[in-house]
Amino acid sequence: MASALATQLAQGTSLNADLLRNTRKQRHYGFTYLFSSEEAAQHDLDSIYALGQNGFAALCALDTTLEELGRDLFSNAARVADRTVVSPDQLAALQGTLAKFMTRMSMYLMEPPAGKVIEWLVRRFRINEFDVSLVLECFLPYHESSQFSKMLSILSIESNVLWSFLVPFKKNSKALPRTALITAMIKNVDLARLATGLFVRALENNYWHQTLLNFSTGITAEYISRIPVIDQGISAFLLPAVTHPLTASGNREIILNHFIILSSFSQRVAMTHKAFKAVVKAVLQTAPQVAPAELLAVLVAVSGFQADPVLPKLISKLLKASEEFQKVIPESLTWRNADKFYVALVSYVLMDLDRLTAWRPFLLTVIRTPLVSSHLIEKIIGRLLSSIQLDHAENDSALATLLLEINQRHPLPFRSATANYSRTHKFSEITKEEFDGFIAGVSLDTSISGANAFVSTRFIEDMQTRLSNVRDMLRDLASVEPCYASKAAQETLVSALQDSDADVINLLYSSPDVLLKHIPQDHLRQAIAKALDSSELPRIVFREHLTFLSKNFCEKWPTQTEDVFRSCIWKHLLFTKAQQKLAQQAWKTIEESKLKVLEMLDGCVELVVDAPDNSQMATINLAVSRKMAHNVLASNQYHDHFDFLIGELKSKNSHARKLACLVLRALLNELSGGQRVDAACQVLENLGLKSIDTLKSTIASGASLGPLLDYESFGMSIVTKPSSSKTLHRLQASILALLPCIRRPESIQIEWLGGRSGVSNTDTASQFVKLTRSIYALVNSASSFCPLATTLLRGVFVNIKDEALMFLVGVCTDEHAPPSLQRLALNHAKAFLLVQLTSQTVSATDFQVIVPALLVALSSSERSVRTAAMECIECLHKMQGDRRGSVYAVELIYGKHTSALQILSYADVGKYITALVERRDSFVADASYFPVFNRETLASGLTFNKAKMFKHRIVCYLLSHVVCWNNPSARLALLMSVRHVPDPAKLTLLLPLVEELFNTATSLSSEAVLYRRVLFEVFDAESAEALNEEGSHPWGIFLQSIRSPEGLATSDVSSAMRSVALAQLEHVLFRHLSAERKAQICQLILDLATETRQQARFVQLHQFLMDVVDSESVIGTLPVLIPSIQASPERSTKRAKLDQGAIVTTDTVDLQSLTFFAEAIASRPPLRSVESIRCIFDSLQRLADLRQGFTAIDYVSQTLLVALDKAIRSFNFDLPASCLRVDVLVNLVRLSQTPQMSHQALLVISNAAKVVPEAVIHHIMPIFTFMGSSVFHRDDSYSFRVVQKAVESIVPVMTKTLKDTHPAGLELSIGSRDFLRIFTDASSHVPRHRRTHFFTHFIHVLGPEEYLAAVIMLLVEKSASKIVRQEKEEALQTVGLPLAALAKYPHNQRIAVLLVLLEECQRLVIRAEHPNKQEPRLFLDVALDDYAPSVTAAMTKQATALLIFVGFAIRAFNGEPRYRPSTGRNSLIQVLLSLLVPLASQKELSSIMGEAARAALVDALAVIPASDFVHSVAELMDDQDLGVRSLAVELLTDRVGLIDPQVRAPLKDSMLAIIDRLCAALAGSSDMPYVLSLRCLGAIAANGYGSEHVALSRCIDHVIEAGGAHDALVDALQVLSTLVEKLGPRVIPHANVIIKLSINGLETSDSNEAEERQQHLQASALQTIKALLSSIPTFLGADLAHIIAVCVTTSATGVRSAAEVLEFISVNIPSRILVPMLIGLWNEGYSLAKSSEVEQFLNLFKTALKVAPRLDVTENLKRLFKMFLEVFDLRCRIDSQDVTRVETGAIMAFLEIVTKLNESTFKPLFRRTFDWAFTSDSRSEARQITFTVFMSALLRAFKSLVTPYLGIIIGSVVDAFERFVDRKSRGGALWLGLVHMLDTSFIVDEGVFWRDDRLESIMSPLVKQISASVSLELEGDDRRSLITCLAGFAHAASREELLKALNFGILMETRSEDLKIQTFALDSLAAMWKREGARTSAFASETIAFIEDLAESENDLIVKQARKFKQLMDSMSGAGADGARMQ
Repeated sequence: MASALATQLAQGTSLNADLLRNTRKQRHYGFTYLFSSEEAAQHDLDSIYALGQNGFAALCALDTTLEELGRDLFSNAARVADRTVVSPDQLAALQGTLAKFMTRMSMYLMEPPAGKVIEWLVRRFRINEFDVSLVLECFLPYHESSQFSKMLSILSIESNVLWSFLVPFKKNSKALPRTALITAMIKNVDLARLATGLFVRALENNYWHQTLLNFSTGITAEYISRIPVIDQGISAFLLPAVTHPLTASGNREIILNHFIILSSFSQRVAMTHKAFKAVVKAVLQTAPQVAPAELLAVLVAVSGFQADPVLPKLISKLLKASEEFQKVIPESLTWRNADKFYVALVSYVLMDLDRLTAWRPFLLTVIRTPLVSSHLIEKIIGRLLSSIQLDHAENDSALATLLLEINQRHPLPFRSATANYSRTHKFSEITKEEFDGFIAGVSLDTSISGANAFVSTRFIEDMQTRLSNVRDMLRDLASVEPCYASKAAQETLVSALQDSDADVINLLYSSPDVLLKHIPQDHLRQAIAKALDSSELPRIVFREHLTFLSKNFCEKWPTQTEDVFRSCIWKHLLFTKAQQKLAQQAWKTIEESKLKVLEMLDGCVELVVDAPDNSQMATINLAVSRKMAHNVLASNQYHDHFDFLIGELKSKNSHARKLACLVLRALLNELSGGQRVDAACQVLENLGLKSIDTLKSTIASGASLGPLLDYESFGMSIVTKPSSSKTLHRLQASILALLPCIRRPESIQIEWLGGRSGVSNTDTASQFVKLTRSIYALVNSASSFCPLATTLLRGVFVNIKDEALMFLVGVCTDEHAPPSLQRLALNHAKAFLLVQLTSQTVSATDFQVIVPALLVALSSSERSVRTAAMECIECLHKMQGDRRGSVYAVELIYGKHTSALQILSYADVGKYITALVERRDSFVADASYFPVFNRETLASGLTFNKAKMFKHRIVCYLLSHVVCWNNPSARLALLMSVRHVPDPAKLTLLLPLVEELFNTATSLSSEAVLYRRVLFEVFDAESAEALNEEGSHPWGIFLQSIRSPEGLATSDVSSAMRSVALAQLEHVLFRHLSAERKAQICQLILDLATETRQQARFVQLHQFLMDVVDSESVIGTLPVLIPSIQASPERSTKRAKLDQGAIVTTDTVDLQSLTFFAEAIASRPPLRSVESIRCIFDSLQRLADLRQGFTAIDYVSQTLLVALDKAIRSFNFDLPASCLRVDVLVNLVRLSQTPQMSHQALLVISNAAKVVPEAVIHHIMPIFTFMGSSVFHRDDSYSFRVVQKAVESIVPVMTKTLKDTHPAGLELSIGSRDFLRIFTDASSHVPRHRRTHFFTHFIHVLGPEEYLAAVIMLLVEKSASKIVRQEKEEALQTVGLPLAALAKYPHNQRIAVLLVLLEECQRLVIRAEHPNKQEPRLFLDVALDDYAPSVTAAMTKQATALLIFVGFAIRAFNGEPRYRPSTGRNSLIQVLLSLLVPLASQKELSSIMGEAARAALVDALAVIPASDFVHSVAELMDDQDLGVRSLAVELLTDRVGLIDPQVRAPLKDSMLAIIDRLCAALAGSSDMPYVLSLRCLGAIAANGYGSEHVALSRCIDHVIEAGGAHDALVDALQVLSTLVEKLGPRVIPHANVIIKLSINGLETSDSNEAEERQQHLQASALQTIKALLSSIPTFLGADLAHIIAVCVTTSATGVRSAAEVLEFISVNIPSRILVPMLIGLWNEGYSLAKSSEVEQFLNLFKTALKVAPRLDVTENLKRLFKMFLEVFDLRCRIDSQDVTRVETGAIMAFLEIVTKLNESTFKPLFRRTFDWAFTSDSRSEARQITFTVFMSALLRAFKSLVTPYLGIIIGSVVDAFERFVDRKSRGGALWLGLVHMLDTSFIVDEGVFWRDDRLESIMSPLVKQISASVSLELEGDDRRSLITCLAGFAHAASREELLKALNFGILMETRSEDLKIQTFALDSLAAMWKREGARTSAFASETIAFIEDLAESENDLIVKQARKFKQLMDSMSGAGADGARMQ
């Protein structure tokens, strides 16, 4: 058999024991997620932990949130954690951590690191066993994955009802299919609730992921579709799962997924109105995240399957606010079940007619949608009709308009709906006749006045209805003025004109005045033109339109005739087979109207014949086009007609486009000269041909242009095939064929190489170049061989003849030509040159004029272009002969600009071309090589030679082409090629181009900017010599470019010129100019800056001047500007206002120039010239000599100071002191009235002091004097910083001088006194919040070691008169500045300063006592005033002020962290004290000074270190002055407890000395008061060190002796308690005396003493007694009983500390001593004591018995039992109000005895107690009461263990109850005790005692107590205890017969005549039925009879109670039917 220990260990064994065993022979690892069983056996737990850690780190890299959640799961503590043995709280915390981590990790389960983590969680925390639901919730979204099947295989799900459906899949190791999951969800609602709620929980906790969303959407939608019935229970969890994500996420994808689920849910569930509104509100809240179509779709889906959906008010805010919904509505009306939604929406709108106006667009959109269902229209009509109120005209008008629109668009549904409404509606508010009249008006049977009733007629299907509508409109509008007709009426008329029905049109035109009056002319013409464009327009309608236009319209507005012809008739004039009739009608209309008089139609009508055939139609078209062309040519409005024809070339109407082509073709044949060239250019540009490939098929291979020029070849095609594209192409080809025939203009010099930017539309030559290039580009756009292209190209070259080469190089240099065209042009040029080469004679033609063009082509970005250009150059190279013939086109190449062209010699050309050919590969490979080639070939050398002259000639040659060539891109290319080739001739050659810029519109493109920049680069160093010459013309041009010419001040030309000129001047030219020219430039810039009104220009000029100004320009410009300033009576601004409204006056120009120049100097880098610094100083002096206070002059001076400051600071060599005129700067500080001036001057002085200190040393005093008066008072950060900088720079110079002339110490301080006083006297001028900072900084610069004390003394001395007269708080504020300055330094340094101050005090005292002596010397000089009229008084005042300050300074240490200065007998502290003590003893001179010294001494003692403090106190205790000794003791008392023990140990000698002196004082050998000595001794003892205990023990007798004095008793007892605690056994000899003294303190009661002192005295005495009990408990002996007695008595008076002492005694005194002692105390008199004392005594007894061992109790059991029987008898003599409290204490104490007894011991005691209570005795009833209380307490304490003892007393209990029934006993207390005892026994009994037989014996007496209790004297609700007892009895009864008897017995009690008994019985019965309702319901039939009788009682209370009980019965037994009679 296992031992008890083994059993206990087995019970505590971990459930993981098998898993945690780790032996080499056998290992058991349980389940594994990643590995097989064999693999798992190879990895121990440490390996798995490392694996899990690795996976956890990888997951944390993906999601940092996991690190916080999983830290505890992967900590070192987790390695040894065992979840099976932890506490419930720890287990709950672990489960919470796992849940948070797993749910967050679930989104990464498919990641490899997650498998490692799960393996650790499975192996360590066994999540597969203990967290099955959590794991499955995480894995369920992946239910079809292999990971799910892997995890499922190790899960313990067999006993889990929720997941048991997974068992088959676990056995087969298969994943879970979707269908199986849905099937399980259908069978198990809990599973469905969990699965559908997964996403909601994830969303709330922010760990949702895409897989979970897809899973939730899929299973929820499928679950909804598959479940047979969706009841309320299922809806309860489905609806939140669907709607919550809509409002909580804000994610579009989540919302759309749940839209799908919501649609499925709505199809299956008929929602209540409340639920439906909630769903719609949730949907509408997603409007910002979804598209309107998506939102509308789900609203339709949700509403479509509901019976009668009612939309919430929120629908209006979204639909009404978004225009996008209007666009979606037409499409949505075709959706399934859309009608229900729109009917609900219409119902909402019409619910309040005030909404109708806002919702009108929505209703009209629905009505006008063609595919809207008839059902919806009928519903809308019904809702509209229901809203009619004929007495509300405004609303009815709006409704009528809608109904009219419906009637016109949907007549059949309208008639059906109105008839149905009229038939079914019950008319009340309006009559049937009124309704029919309204509908008749809406149906247009009667007119509805107002234009708002008109709607579009062409949507009405019935023609008669349309006619009727139009007729009514015309009739109504005939009498309406146009100003009153609405816009809707105009739109309706315009819409009616689009009708194709002849009757409608005839009706409209039958009232032309209405149309002409109400429709604007342009709108009317455009509407008819639109109608005429219809391809299906009947001819009769066509005729009506034309007739109206030609007659009515043109007669009304004759000026519109031309527009009518062009917009309405032109497109119908061409005769074709398709529109022959329409053309015939159009010409007939022209013939019959005034249109025939138009210029273009003059003579055309006669050419038209009636009913022409095809050939005649072709002839008519040709003749008409020729006649029109002739008319256009002869017209004065030629350009207007021509522009119209050009516009018609782009018309969308094919007939109009072809007719325009015919007319323009004929016009080109008749035109000549420049007019023909211009027309041809425009026709070709607008013909719409982008490539000639379009016209390839128009001419067969080998065909000529002849057929194209013949009209017959395409005239018939126009007639027969007007819409064919081939017909149009042939017509376009015929026009193209005419263009090469246009001859070159004669006697005009053509500039073939001109750029397009220079071409003018009015220049015939340029237009011819443009035309030729356009034809050339078009014919070369063919992708393959094209006969037409060849023919056209041949015609071009034949036309231009020898100028072809110039034309071709012009094409290849055209910047707008595509590279492919440039390449083709170069190839053609090469062919031209090859022809010249083959036909070359001895004298070769010189083609040098085209070389620059070829060079430009070499700069092309296309390699093919560069290759072709190089091939042309190679041809030129091959053409080089021995001698030159003529130069090709030397006078024609650049047109009229050719005159400036320079020609190279034949040899130079050949040499240059040869050099080009030699670099062929480089040119071909690199587009940017041309500038490199020129730089390498043409860069001039250092000497003049033939090569340099050759290069010079080439540069001049190229630049001459730049000047002549009117092509900006070509010019730029050539300029860029020689950009870096310096040559003096560049300026001369290119100067005309610079001048040309003044008269040319400037582009802002990057190319134009670069061109100007390159052009202005001619003003370079090479040209500086020419520019510096006197009267230089280029210099004038250059200045003009900066100044900008007159009239161009705001143009782009001037801005561009100025920008490039200034840039060139700044970066290149300025440094090479002479000083005169530099000054001239500066003056010019200043003039421009002062004149400009443009901010951008001003900034540009300022920046330029700032960048270029140098020393020479400063010296030359600045002195010139100053004399021109004249002081004026008015102040001038420092700068002109720079906006457009600024006005610059002549009075301020010079000043502005100076200001501008000064700003430039200040903004540029520092000037490094001594002369420039002198110049600036001179200028400052001259400015200062002008009128002072002139703000602008101050600003200029300040700006110059900035420049001067920068210059001085930048000097890197010694600056002569003579050039630094510090006097000028000091003067500026003195005279300045602006802070900026003084600031800047001080900064310059500061920097000058650093560079040249000797220049400043002689001006230091004035500097700081003026600074104090002008700068100190300013309260701004910058001023303060300036002062600081001045101090930093200048003060060190002064201190160095002072240190050199005075020795350190007092002499140095006295020598520096005057200098320091400058600052201290000015302290009041410094802003208060900056004073501390300033003086701290000032002292730091001076050197705190030498000057801190001096500055402090001067600051204190300055306010000495105030300090000595002020109160302490006021004085502290006065010395706040020196205190703050001192506080910035370390403690030792501060103490050293205080020593210096005390030394000065000593000197002052000595001099005050002997005023006639001159020694010792003083630092503070003496100043007499009203408060110090004599020298002695003045010195005393100064000393007093210093002492007060010292006190404050020492006190400041108290609020700072502990410091540790050097200590010892000669430390600074000791010196400080040695200085303070004599001063404190000084009383003769001044009492105030003595008080200040003593206060400082006290403050010093309070803050000095512990060692010095103790030493000082020890010494002070020997002082003769009692006050000093007393104060030292008080300080020691307060601070000795703060001394660290480690510090106190070395102070043993001083502490022992102090203790001895205190003992001596207690012994009476000193006049020290007892109280002070006792308190100090107590403080020392409380923190006493071991070495002090002996000395303290010697003081005990003295303390006891001092305690004899009543006034010192409290303090003596406090000291004794401390000594007892600290000394322990050392107080044994004094124990008796201490006890007597303590008891004396407790027993002393003086009514005259204050209550507070009495409390202190009792507390001290009790604390001393407690200390004795704690320290020497075994040595108290007989005194212990005395202590207990006194403490019990004291505790009874309410003293809490006495009760604590008693509790301490009960716990700490051994029970073998204490228990007998307590028994003895009881016997000695406590049995007769007061009740309160008895109560305290029993509490002590209870605590003592509780802690007493069992043996001690059993040994004293007899005495204890006897004593407690006596205690129980106290009820007989103690007042009833105290008996319960005392008796309870006694019983609780007795229970402690019972707890320690066994049954054999307890049973006799119990019997004796029973006999004691129930024997016949006069006290038997009181004893019985006590016994019942005692028995109840036993039952509550020991429960069923005690119930068997009830058998002893049950008979007596029954007898007692019988006595109550017989009225023999009326004691309510006994009755209540018996009832409570029984009730408690019923509660605690577990069937051990109360069996049915025993219950039956007591039932009758117990029931009879109902009536017996009425006569008893009971308080409050005591009687209701019986009710609880009876209910407990019923619960204990097991037999139905017994329960039935109980029920009957209580019912019989209700028969009593006493109302109280009836009420009590009913209450008892109700309580029993409530508790045992299931069992008592069987007695309903017999109970109801009694209740019915009671219900008929005359007493209302009884009736009410009976009915209430009846209701209780009904709810339990279902006897409601029987109780109907009681109502």
